[in-house]
Amino acid sequence: MFLNNKYTKWYFAIVESAKVNSHSGYIEKHHIIPRCMGGSDDNENIVALSARQHFVCHLLLTKMVDQDPYLSKLKYAAILLYTVHDQKITSKMYETLKSNIKQTPEWINKRTKGLKGRVSPTKGTVAWNKGIPASAESKRKASESLKGKTPWNKGKAHPSEVKKRISETLKTKSFDHMRKKVKCEHCGKESTQSAITRYHNANCKYRQS
Repeated sequence: MFLNNKYTKWYFAIVESAKVNSHSGYIEKHHIIPRCMGGSDDNENIVALSARQHFVCHLLLTKMVDQDPYLSKLKYAAILLYTVHDQKITSKMYETLKSNIKQTPEWINKRTKGLKGRVSPTKGTVAWNKGIPASAESKRKASESLKGKTPWNKGKAHPSEVKKRISETLKTKSFDHMRKKVKCEHCGKESTQSAITRYHNANCKYRQS
């Protein structure tokens, strides 16, 4: 099924290590034999990996197969992990991103379903800063960094040329079409054209079907 190369050896070394040394933090379920290659959802085919291990395993899988359609499917699965808004990321960046996800009880249960007794419990895990008040030192540093600073546009007046262009535009442009009242053809209510189009005429609740 897999090529006999160093990538295959690395892959199964990570899997076997994860089975023996369960990760106590953020985990992701991983199919040892990918489902696209006939792998099942049985507990024996699932291992709990850290985000970084999961990321690396999917990259290794693309080096362990050389025949389609398996290779194309494994590459697609790796791409889903490997790109964020078309920007390539490293395994460390991926782990940081995924570990900062708020881990609610429902979320934890979904991730650990079928792995009871095989992973360390994560009960009580919360977002990194939830319920932790900022220390006095952090507050002091934040205060000092903001001293003398103002929002980018606070107190900044428009240049005279900009004001002039705005004034001229408002004088010449007519907004009568926005203020003009029209009547719904079904209930007779009067309102602006946008409101009548959105809530009346074809969408009127009094329309006779």
